Amino acid sequence: MPRLSVNGVELYYEEHGKGIPLLGLHGTPSSAVLWEDAAQELALHGRCIIYDRRGFHRSAPAAPFAALQLVDHVDDAAALLAALHAGPAVVIGRSTGGLIAIELARRFPDKVKALVLLEPALFTIEPAADAWARTLRRRVLERSAAQSGLAAEAVIREALGDEAWESLPAGLQGMLAGTSDAVLAEIKGHGMDLSGDALVLT
Repeated sequence: MPRLSVNGVELYYEEHGKGIPLLGLHGTPSSAVLWEDAAQELALHGRCIIYDRRGFHRSAPAAPFAALQLVDHVDDAAALLAALHAGPAVVIGRSTGGLIAIELARRFPDKVKALVLLEPALFTIEPAADAWARTLRRRVLERSAAQSGLAAEAVIREALGDEAWESLPAGLQGMLAGTSDAVLAEIKGHGMDLSGDALVLT
């Protein structure tokens, strides 16, 4: 499994195809596993790079992070692109990945050629969405209070409904459940979509 050490963490990553760099940023809870089919398609158009973000799946440390900040994920994405000599890149972010992509473009404009945002989790731009995200945060913390391993499942059940979680194959449920420590670390961090102080664009 290819790995790169950036900013004191080991990140699992994959590359598919050649040409213009295309960076895929997954959501929360998630992993590059859910980008594999898309990466094969994107590889027909360029050099598609996908990775498990800090704390998630194959990039999870032995001891979980107490908190994950938006700046951590942004700095990791920038460092990964630099280490792979893959910039400027078309950055494709889904959900939380979209939030990270936006901030990557703001902080490291030289590393971003274009943004493709798929349901970016920038809830603070609209009062109703912000209220929804705050309710989601509270319910996830309530559901996982007695058992932290339920955090990822709680996000999916609360955001997409019970049927969405129950329709997932058992192996995928297990992989997603394994990201619960990272989910809670992002909630406890700063600037993330479910943090107490989510990013506000100014």
